[in-house]
Amino acid sequence: MLEDRPQRIVERTALAAAVLFGVLAAPSGRAGIIEAADAAKAPTGPVVLINDAQLVIGDSARSMELNLPDAGTLTLSFTDLDFTGALDGLEFGLSAASSPVSGMIDADSMTIDFTRPTKLYLDLFARAGRHTGFGLYNIFACFQPSPKPVPLPASWLTLACGLAGMFWVIRLPRA
Repeated sequence: MLEDRPQRIVERTALAAAVLFGVLAAPSGRAGIIEAADAAKAPTGPVVLINDAQLVIGDSARSMELNLPDAGTLTLSFTDLDFTGALDGLEFGLSAASSPVSGMIDADSMTIDFTRPTKLYLDLFARAGRHTGFGLYNIFACFQPSPKPVPLPASWLTLACGLAGMFWVIRLPRA
């Protein structure tokens, strides 16, 4: 039993050194208070980009710019508010700076997923009802950012050192 003691001391010292090295080599984390300016940069809930009613007299064309701050889902919804009669036509087209995202579509609703921040251009074309020459429609555009991945707090080296220490403690004979 006494002959095993120096070997155990060496083994425990080596284990302690390996655990210490694993802890020191692990990437460090830092917690802090999230400022209001930082929270505004990264929205977590839905962001309403447009919620606007438009009066149509005769034929109407309108272009709008939509800035999507991050990857996520854009939902567009168009509603004929039936003001003095239904609209004869309501169509929209969506394009990015370099290419169209969708062709001209009869108005209703649309949901599109984007993988990066994007600047879009929304083109709306409306034709008022024939009987009155007036119409009213509503545009609703909502952006839902994609959830951010949560990083693992420890490295593989720290995990390996912890498991090695746990198995070492289990393996030690009880005196």
